[in-house]
Amino acid sequence: MNSTDTKASQRPLLEKLLFGSLILLFMNSGYLAAFAHASLFYLLNVFLHVGLGIFVLVLVLWHGLTFLREETPKGNDIARYFGYLGYWLLLAGMGIGVYLTVAGVHSWNEWLLAVHVIGCLLAIVLLIKAIRNIGHQISISNPINTAGRLLMVFAVISLCLPMLAQVADFVFPDDDGIPENPEIAPFTLADLAMDGESGPFFASAAATAAKDTMITDFLNDSKTCGESGCHTEIYEQWRSSAHSFSAFQSLWYKPAYAAVQQQAGKAAAQWCAGCHTPALLLAGAAGKPPEQQEQHAQAHAAIGCTACHGVRQVNSTLGQGNYVMGLPGLFSLASSENALLRRIYAWFVHLDPAPHRETYMKPVLTNGASEFCSTCHKSAVDYPLNQGRWLQVMNDYDSWQNSGYSRQAVRDFYRPAVKQTCTDCHMARVPSQDAGATDGKAPDHRFLGANTALPVWRGDAAQLAATEAFLQDNKITVDIFAASLTPTPAAKRPEPDSSSAAPPAPIETRIAPATLCSDQEAFWHMAPGMQSPAPQSAVIAPINRQDVAVHPGESVRIDVVVRSRNLGHNFPAGASDMAEAWVEFLAVDNHGQVICWSGGTDGHVNGRIDPTAHLFGAAMVDSLGRRIYHFESWKAAGASFVNLLPPNSAEVIRYRFTIPPSSGEQIRLIAKVNYRKIQTASLPLAGTENDPPTSLPTGRPLPVIQMARAEATLRVDYNLMRHQSYMESYVPADKERWNDYGIGLLRQNDLAGAERAFLSGSVRAPLEHNPWINLGIVWMKSGKVAQAKTALRHALSIAPSSSRGRYFLSLAYKAEGDYEAALDELKEAIDNHDDDRGMHLEMGRLHYLRQDYSRAIRSLRRALRIDPENATAYFYLKECYTAQGEPEEAEQMNRLYLRFRKDESMEQLQQAARLTASWLEAEPQAYHEHRSAEFKFWNSSAASATNGHDE
Repeated sequence: MNSTDTKASQRPLLEKLLFGSLILLFMNSGYLAAFAHASLFYLLNVFLHVGLGIFVLVLVLWHGLTFLREETPKGNDIARYFGYLGYWLLLAGMGIGVYLTVAGVHSWNEWLLAVHVIGCLLAIVLLIKAIRNIGHQISISNPINTAGRLLMVFAVISLCLPMLAQVADFVFPDDDGIPENPEIAPFTLADLAMDGESGPFFASAAATAAKDTMITDFLNDSKTCGESGCHTEIYEQWRSSAHSFSAFQSLWYKPAYAAVQQQAGKAAAQWCAGCHTPALLLAGAAGKPPEQQEQHAQAHAAIGCTACHGVRQVNSTLGQGNYVMGLPGLFSLASSENALLRRIYAWFVHLDPAPHRETYMKPVLTNGASEFCSTCHKSAVDYPLNQGRWLQVMNDYDSWQNSGYSRQAVRDFYRPAVKQTCTDCHMARVPSQDAGATDGKAPDHRFLGANTALPVWRGDAAQLAATEAFLQDNKITVDIFAASLTPTPAAKRPEPDSSSAAPPAPIETRIAPATLCSDQEAFWHMAPGMQSPAPQSAVIAPINRQDVAVHPGESVRIDVVVRSRNLGHNFPAGASDMAEAWVEFLAVDNHGQVICWSGGTDGHVNGRIDPTAHLFGAAMVDSLGRRIYHFESWKAAGASFVNLLPPNSAEVIRYRFTIPPSSGEQIRLIAKVNYRKIQTASLPLAGTENDPPTSLPTGRPLPVIQMARAEATLRVDYNLMRHQSYMESYVPADKERWNDYGIGLLRQNDLAGAERAFLSGSVRAPLEHNPWINLGIVWMKSGKVAQAKTALRHALSIAPSSSRGRYFLSLAYKAEGDYEAALDELKEAIDNHDDDRGMHLEMGRLHYLRQDYSRAIRSLRRALRIDPENATAYFYLKECYTAQGEPEEAEQMNRLYLRFRKDESMEQLQQAARLTASWLEAEPQAYHEHRSAEFKFWNSSAASATNGHDE
């Protein structure tokens, strides 16, 4: 047999192999396009796709061109042109496939994958058309024509698979990832836990997809993500983060965990473990003694890659670790101890990253980022943890959601132009070559925040520098704004303006919540007659626009304004009782003589702060009124001191000093906002209760970060007979400074001062509506309802679409008893802000006042879907159900109202604590003045009992 006969006998076999391989490749490709899930079957199909593709490419190179040369002349020109075009297009498409097999699919070359798919698909269409044309020209029933028909059928089936999958996804869409809160909150911690009090994870709200304990090896495998060559940069960033030190390697967690387990039992320990050591909890090992747990790798797993990326869903924004964890697809390969299996999985991700991305980037991480963070950055204690009642000890989520940063609330004084979530700030996109990068950037997994203690302890200079830069990036500003030289006696509390106020509307109830976190609802209470008795005096402002002269012997008051700027939550955030944030003020003359110094430290390493300083933060006490710290927060029974600065808000701090007889020619004023993480008292491990530590175990001091700084100058005039007059400057650039000053005074209920400030701001910005809205708020609080309505209508004439203006105009109408007009304004305001809890709450109150209880119930329940722990909503629901004759529903609402309201015993705890503890500050929002600290008296309780409040 000659060579020609041999080739001829091989042709049918080659053509059959090519035909069969193409059909398999069609079906394989259709399946891959339709069902990109991380499963063993899908993984095998990816490898099959590569193998079939290479096999078909070899056959096409070997026999394809020969087939076209011999067979296309049997057809017409279409067969010839389409055949050759399809052939070269198929080679190009498959060549791209070979390249992607070697280089891998990445965000920067994903377009090549699309070219590969489209090119091969178009090539197949052209080749099928050419083959059918050839076969049809020969005869209808010849093998070539039959092969063309079969190829067309399987190609259509393969195309239909992904199309049908898309239709199914459209008809039955997946969860968008944003959790839905329950209609009402659980009655107890057990109601929130999986399987209640007898569940394996109580008192944590954590759950598993299998409704039982689970294998948690994958939660202890972050190193694999970094070693695979995929997420090396992200892994190294995470290693520096606070998340990587949440478990037993933490200075604070292990001894705190041992203490809580010993003193409060397994349930309280599991409450901690849900967010600090989820691998330990979900494996069912959190109840073991710490010395046994420490032997488990899960005890050191911390908040690793899969602790977040393995979460299937978040059940609500109630916190307490309210997530559902599931086993990721193919985790047994990805986390295998067998290096070969790990390499197989790595190659699978290299070839087709889509299933890996789908597995570890659930919609809850992308669509509901802030809601996702609420699972562990919001927590409360309750029975049986504190053997008492419900108390919220941490809540960053609600202060964000109820602010302008969420773009869901409208009452803030300032509102960013775009929505900003937790990850926009704390995981900002940074330049990266990581496999997870898009457009050369990836989210920063350092999780930058305010924790400067951990990088100091670990000696991580890069993380410390990044954290310091983050804190100093215009998060907080300070302004030495005003001076007052001639104080007068305290002003009388103003009476409501009877000429403008309508007959009083029915008294409404607003409930203070049991929380360590500041509650803005109380601030927006518009009842008249609440003005603080602040001394009224001539104010010279802004100081830097005036040549302010002072005389020896003269008493001077300086007003400093601290403004929250690029902070989407309360300041300080997180465990606010662990941080030290305070204002330092220094007045020093040009000879170096210190005239006033408030907020200094005692000069030692990690020195104690001047107890008369103005503080931001919180302090918890136990049921006996003794101060406790965050590492023992499970004991918390109340808050003895809370002063958190809300987002987009400001605070005025006043300092008073007397000009000495000899003070040089100038006095330099310096104001700083300082921050230290953590409080010296929160360093329990290196010392004892009677001998507290002054540094971390490494001996390194805790850094004090200067978050903001401002300076101003006073001129000293020794001619006591000369008194300077001041003309108010009208610099448009000062409009925001006047507005900030007014906000701070308004928050302290210094309504006369706030009115002057907002009027000054409106003069400098006549075409801006917010100063007029702020004026309306002041006049409403002063009882001048008619003036308030005029200001608010003027604001709406400037900005007719201002929902904020309409909201407060609604309150003005309500103050007059015109509930219909109030409802009309509120309905217009709420149209574009359906997630504003305050608006729904106000709508419910209006319907309640109109005795339209059904509508009131609907509005109040809508408010609860946003904030299920709102005590005021439960109070009004109780009243509505009682009025409608539904005692069972009323009793349920009353139980929840009693659970979430601030208990009278908390007030008693606060009063008792202030009598016995020198570290507590009086009401931070009451009018007070700070004076220079007397350092020699720092150890005296009597000297620091009011913490700078000179009543």
